[in-house]
Amino acid sequence: MDGIKEVGEDEGPLSLIEFDVQGSVLKVRGRSYDRQGARRVDWPNEFNESWIPSGRNEVYHAFDARYGDTDRNSAMGVTVFKFHPNRQAGEGYYIVHGSGAIQEGVVRFKLERIDAAELARLGLDPSPLTLDDDDRCATLVQKWTAL
Repeated sequence: MDGIKEVGEDEGPLSLIEFDVQGSVLKVRGRSYDRQGARRVDWPNEFNESWIPSGRNEVYHAFDARYGDTDRNSAMGVTVFKFHPNRQAGEGYYIVHGSGAIQEGVVRFKLERIDAAELARLGLDPSPLTLDDDDRCATLVQKWTAL
């Protein structure tokens, strides 16, 4: 797991983010959770494009998301991740436009790196964590929320 994104909103206030290089292309994926660790929204669905400006600790990510039971619950968005020089933390914002109950407009967040040491500090298995491990991700969110 590369990071946890914390938003000051009640619905889906925490997200786990993965950054992965596939070939020479950066791919970003994430999932939002409520405070009890229940999954909310996974992204991207089909559209996943990133850009890293030269000489800056930033990543721009354009994505789509679907949520709920029908295609009418969909969104498009852009996220800007701004990493501190140590790359252990950062902040950013996303802008999303969609239908249904998605939160639109600019949403600011804080970003914290989740590595083996952080997992161990939380009393969790320090082995590598991915979004594919639903139970461990939910437990991480619950522990993080309890801090």
